[in-house]
Amino acid sequence: MTDARLSSRYKPHPAGPEAPPSSISTTSEDRISQLEKQLSEALDKLALRDTRIADLVAALEREGNVCQELMQRCETYDEEVAQLTLRAHRAETELEVIRPERDGLIHERDALRAEVAAVREERDGLHASHSWKITAPVRWVSLRLRGHRG
Repeated sequence: MTDARLSSRYKPHPAGPEAPPSSISTTSEDRISQLEKQLSEALDKLALRDTRIADLVAALEREGNVCQELMQRCETYDEEVAQLTLRAHRAETELEVIRPERDGLIHERDALRAEVAAVREERDGLHASHSWKITAPVRWVSLRLRGHRG
């Protein structure tokens, strides 16, 4: 309340300007005491809220730091993924070149195996032939004369 309103509301006591009546004084003092208590409580709440805000700001800064660190990690991982993708693409390109060569070598190997099997079959056929059996003593003597022992 302003001083003007107080002065118009509380007229001096007819006994003189000394002090307001005790009931008014006590009521005002009680009201002031209540207001001071409310102010003190409000200031305490405000201090608690300021502390909570400071805690939240600190937590937010920590979270921001963690977020920034994670973003840096993501950038690093993105670079690694890009490099690995490039390597994979190069490997696929190399495989496209190598596969036909491999297939040709496999075909050649299979042909050589078939040829070896045919030669072995022919050799086994010769060894099983009547003429091979008849000429065995001649071959043995020929080998002995040349110095082979067998």
